[in-house]
Amino acid sequence: MDSSISMGGVDHRLITLRFLPYFLLLTVSFLLWLSALTIQKPYTSLMDHNPFDQHTRQAQSWLHGRVDLDQAPSYLEIAAFEGRSFNSFPPTPSLIEVPLVLLFGNATPSYLLQYLFAVLALFSLYELGVKMHLRKTWAATLSLCFIFGTNVLVSMVTAGVWAQGQIYGFCLAVCGLRWISSRPVFSYFVLSLAVGCRPFYFLYLPFLFVLDHHWGNRNPARIVRTIVWSFFPYVIIIALYNWGRFHNPIEFGHSYLPWSRQLKNGIFSLAYLPSNFFHSFINLPTLGGKTRFLEFHGRGTAFVLNNPIVALGIAGLSSPFLRKEIRGAAILVLLAVWFCLLLHESNGWFQFGLRYSIDIAPIAALGAIAALRSFRRSRTILSLALFSVCINFYGLWWLTFQ
Repeated sequence: MDSSISMGGVDHRLITLRFLPYFLLLTVSFLLWLSALTIQKPYTSLMDHNPFDQHTRQAQSWLHGRVDLDQAPSYLEIAAFEGRSFNSFPPTPSLIEVPLVLLFGNATPSYLLQYLFAVLALFSLYELGVKMHLRKTWAATLSLCFIFGTNVLVSMVTAGVWAQGQIYGFCLAVCGLRWISSRPVFSYFVLSLAVGCRPFYFLYLPFLFVLDHHWGNRNPARIVRTIVWSFFPYVIIIALYNWGRFHNPIEFGHSYLPWSRQLKNGIFSLAYLPSNFFHSFINLPTLGGKTRFLEFHGRGTAFVLNNPIVALGIAGLSSPFLRKEIRGAAILVLLAVWFCLLLHESNGWFQFGLRYSIDIAPIAALGAIAALRSFRRSRTILSLALFSVCINFYGLWWLTFQ
């Protein structure tokens, strides 16, 4: 009897082969994450807590039966409204913190949690590539590049309140894309959670609708019913939560920050578009000294420089491997999200590269998979991946030692 087969008839070799790619991805990602964390901060433990922790504080307040915060340290972005202090960020990251607060108190493992969500996104991107008939080696290379060769890397190891929203939102949106054809209820629900991290993920809804229709072969009426009871309940809860805090269903608190009250044009305005467009697409780094050969601008540097795989993905949205309806929906949603991001006063300040590019990366990942299927030059792709990882590790070092 073959020793590789158990009494139940299970071939352990098949199980090993099934999970081997995930083990390799986990091993490589852990080593890269540990290297990045070493650059970002001299850590004492992988369980360290980041002090920019509005979501931890919010979770503690909820457990005490309050929606406002007990304290408002000056180094945090805390909204002041009607004599009370509020967390000025969407609530999903705070919801994630609740069980951690019960386990760890106010010292939740911020950095480790960011990494674990990044690993979930890593696995989901890999599975999405395989699902779209990409070779497993390229699916693994692509998924690693999207985590460690884009602005995702810096946010993942920063683990502050700004990074938490972007990493969780990115992961949840990727999961939505991954499961839309087989688990549509789950996909729409996790997209609603992503909206509670970064509100512009709401604009991804029509894209998931199109994917659901063409990949899942479901009729529009059935899709609408699924959206109504799996996506909108949590979005409505967010709106009611905002209404209860600020008497406005779409106000998360940023309008009531001390710095935002001083803005002549508010947080979002067409007045910011020219400057943000320049820093997002045109601005290049300057030459530095002997130890810092490239210097970047805190308002943003042309995203292509450190997100080339995202740029490849945007170009790949025109690939014939995607149906024209999917291509059209993807391009329209990407343009809509990016236009809204370009209206934000800060444009991601203070940053390396373009931090807000993370919010369009899930759609770009789909395009990158299509591009890799039609672009056969393996050496070029590997060189691009290697450059992406190297430039983002340099950017992390640059940002750390400002």
